[in-house]
Amino acid sequence: MGTRAEELRDEIDDVRGDLGDTLEAIGDKVSPQNVMERAKADLSEKVDDVKEKVSPKRLAQKGADNVKRGVRNVVGSDDDTAADPVPAAGAAAGRGRQAAAAATGRSGQATGA
Repeated sequence: MGTRAEELRDEIDDVRGDLGDTLEAIGDKVSPQNVMERAKADLSEKVDDVKEKVSPKRLAQKGADNVKRGVRNVVGSDDDTAADPVPAAGAAAGRGRQAAAAATGRSGQATGA
C-alpha cells in the first residue's frame, strides 16, 4: 500500500512541475515587454511590405510590364515569353505597309484598266 501512495505523490509532483512550466510560459507570453516586442516586430514587417510595394523600382517595372503587354496586344502575340516586343511591333508595321501598298496598287490597277 505504501508504493501506491508514493506513486501518487510522484505523479502529483510531476503535474505540479508541468503546471509551473505552463504558468511560466503564459507569464512570458503576456508580459508587457514581450507583447511590445512582438508588436514592434509585426509593425516593422508591415512597414517593410508597404515600402516594397511602393518602391520606385517596382512601380517602374510594373509600368514597363504594362507597356510590353500593350505592345503584345497590338501586335497580336499571345506569347508572354517574347524577349522584346518592339521588333515584333516593327515587323507588324512593315507587314501593314506592304498590305497597304498592295491594296493601293490593286485599286490603281482597277481604276486604270
